[in-house]
Amino acid sequence: MKFSSDGKTIAAGNYQEIKLLSRGGTMPRTIQGNGSVMSLSPDAKTVVTRSADHVVKLWNTDSGEIRTLPVFSNSVNKIQVSPDGKTIATADRDNIVQLWKSDGTFINTLESHTDKIKSVTFSPDSSIIAIIGNNNEVKLWKSDGTLIKSLAGHTESCKFLSFSPDNSIIATIGDDNLVKLWKSDGTLIKTLIGHADMVESIDFSFDGQILASVSTSNKRFFRGRNSEIKLWRKDGTLLKTIDYHYIKSICFSPDSRIVAAISENNVVTLWSLEGRLLTTLKGHQDQVNEVSFSPDGETIATASDDTTVKLWSKDGTLSKTLGEHSDRVTSVSFSSDSQTLASVSKDKTVKIWSRDGQILKTLQGLSSKSTFSRFSFSSDGKIINCVSNSQVTLWNRDGKELKVLRGQNLGIVSFSLDSRTVAFSVKDNSLKLWGVDGTLLATLKGHNDEVNSVSFSPDGETIASASDDKTVKLWKSSGTLLQTMEGHNDKVNSVSFSLDGETIASASDDKTVKLWKIDGTLLHTIDGHGDKVNSVSFSPDGQIIASDSYDEIIKLWRNDGTLLQTLKVDDLSYSNGSMDFSPDSKILACATWGGVILYILNGTWFKETKLDSIKRVEDVSFSPDGKAIAASTEEGIVMLSLELDELLERGCNWVRGYLKNNPNVEESDRTLCDNIDT
Repeated sequence: MKFSSDGKTIAAGNYQEIKLLSRGGTMPRTIQGNGSVMSLSPDAKTVVTRSADHVVKLWNTDSGEIRTLPVFSNSVNKIQVSPDGKTIATADRDNIVQLWKSDGTFINTLESHTDKIKSVTFSPDSSIIAIIGNNNEVKLWKSDGTLIKSLAGHTESCKFLSFSPDNSIIATIGDDNLVKLWKSDGTLIKTLIGHADMVESIDFSFDGQILASVSTSNKRFFRGRNSEIKLWRKDGTLLKTIDYHYIKSICFSPDSRIVAAISENNVVTLWSLEGRLLTTLKGHQDQVNEVSFSPDGETIATASDDTTVKLWSKDGTLSKTLGEHSDRVTSVSFSSDSQTLASVSKDKTVKIWSRDGQILKTLQGLSSKSTFSRFSFSSDGKIINCVSNSQVTLWNRDGKELKVLRGQNLGIVSFSLDSRTVAFSVKDNSLKLWGVDGTLLATLKGHNDEVNSVSFSPDGETIASASDDKTVKLWKSSGTLLQTMEGHNDKVNSVSFSLDGETIASASDDKTVKLWKIDGTLLHTIDGHGDKVNSVSFSPDGQIIASDSYDEIIKLWRNDGTLLQTLKVDDLSYSNGSMDFSPDSKILACATWGGVILYILNGTWFKETKLDSIKRVEDVSFSPDGKAIAASTEEGIVMLSLELDELLERGCNWVRGYLKNNPNVEESDRTLCDNIDT
């Protein structure tokens, strides 16, 4: 289970499905198959994924050929392909970004980030890489790895940025309600002041002359929450402010003259740049998930949970309702010539339509246990790429299947713009290194039983693997076996590198944790658990080792093997995600059958949350900012907030009626929640 890089979306995967859940608590989207997290580039032409064993692979969509990148970390959590398809950026939880050529050649390591990395974004011309960290700072880099400048200006967390189409301007937004405009060399152009609430999104018009920013009030009125769209010239001059009901998302028309806004009341509103409401697209019976303009700007398509796609003229007239889907329609997109559109649905199909609404083809390239998650047309409009977490399927516009690229446990995904390269990672209980032309570079053979865990050293030069054959093996990234660490007397379940790459920790069914030097020398055998040790991990700051065992015990150790604390956790989950450190290494979250328990690192109880209506919690994961925890349960994903204001508001909502109406409450207590917003 992983958070997205901006902390707003959680993807929880097992061997059957992936569930996507917004941090705000909306119901999950389920993708049937075998995998975890998935992300895509804007045009869906190149795929990059990373599986649970942290292997990153490149695929050619024409031939299915692949190459594995020897990433420098065992914790890669972000992958991005440049728009020109020539550069790949991988980021890990140790705040390190590596740059690679599309053939897998290593370019450079970007190591100056001191806090967690939220996002990695390429400029439209692929010459600049912008990286947002948790320390309110944005760093700009050249594509060769040279640092351009650090953008320090937001007083609270910077959460999103956008390049103008001509690469000349970078817009950033933060939790300080500000929008800042920067030149591509890092010079501040202007700070845009005016939003009274946090800015949720920004978008440049296609011609790059207008910037739209959207903020939403946390206050609920009798019609729900209100949103505010501000339209700015690229020099920072405010053109217009549009106040409306809650706005889910916005987009510009191709001619940059119309702003389309999806609202929560099942409608799409069209606005002029002067702030005039042009028309309202009414007709859907459930929430609208996406709005898309045809490239020629003459037709608007909307996709909805009411199982339909609707086509509208730009004056707002409903032209056609496409009702062939049997479940929610999650996305809709036009081909580059505006003559064809495709819709993707929860009914596990992609449907191809003519511009006048005639169905041309239904694509059903996946099994009944798989669900399409994303799709797009190629730049020339001739190829359609559809991705599930277990395979990538390519069709031509006539519906003929061209290629199926199959894998297991697909993770983070990104498509290049030229439709020629696809990268994704696969877990197959072995380690394989492939050339970009499909040539197998190396197979790491040596284990005599199933491989349970694989970990890259931070410098990417060494690979550690743990196996049921009771050994840990160290390999060069070229595939050469360096060392076989023999010392465990039973299956080895987990292996982890320290932050400096000098120490390896392994956990075994023999009830021990072993610490090894990188040269294979045994440093310490930690005998403290009374049962099989399920997993072992270093804290993000590298100072603490945590191990959990089947006797419902979590132990915290120093790097020298000295025991710091023993935590008895009743009904502890036995999954690999049963415990997780907060990003600042100060809190340990534990998954139990009865809820989630949080401990500070001296073992003192910090907070306990009981999920009374849920039978068990299997996995836990902190958000990148440490302000929320996602808990995976039998009944879905539950979000737990660690922010005091939100907890107070939630508690007061529960007891407000009791305080006001119960005759046994003291008068001084009746006003306890009066100043807590609802």
